[in-house]
Amino acid sequence: MGPAVAIETILKRMLSGDSEAYAEVVRLYQKDVWRVVVSLLHDVETSQDRVEQVFVEAYLSLDQYKAGSDFGFWIKGIARNVVREEWRKKTRESRRMEVYRDHLLARLTDDAEADSHDAALKDSLARCKDKLPEHSARILDMRYSQGLGFPEIAHDLGKTVEASRQLLSRVRLLLRDCIDRSIAQV
Repeated sequence: MGPAVAIETILKRMLSGDSEAYAEVVRLYQKDVWRVVVSLLHDVETSQDRVEQVFVEAYLSLDQYKAGSDFGFWIKGIARNVVREEWRKKTRESRRMEVYRDHLLARLTDDAEADSHDAALKDSLARCKDKLPEHSARILDMRYSQGLGFPEIAHDLGKTVEASRQLLSRVRLLLRDCIDRSIAQV
């Protein structure tokens, strides 16, 4: 039995639900597929993932294989297509990272804008803190100006440690919302 006849027999078994036949296809063609993928990607880790993908795609596309044609050529074609898609994906990711990098550089180099934003943020924080009820402003002061821990804050407020944490969390949320609204108006 020649290689073409052998693969046709294995493929028929595979199509009839014999999962062991799929393992035979992988064993027969793994080296060929590996050579194609690694020679084009030059990255062992990515190549391993793409080789697995080739065999999954070949299995899912088995109905497109023409019986009697060269299965090795067919599956290596799938491997080349998988590599092309990987190249496209990496190119898209590279472009996105380039755009993001340019955006960050623009923000970092525009010191005047950054200073203006910082000043607006500080002004908003000060205005929002002034609007807080006395007990809310007090817990902020104890935690951030005096640097007290939650046990000390809880003792001073006559609350449990957990109640003090929750109160501070609610105060921070109020501040955040107030600052967001204030900056949005600018």
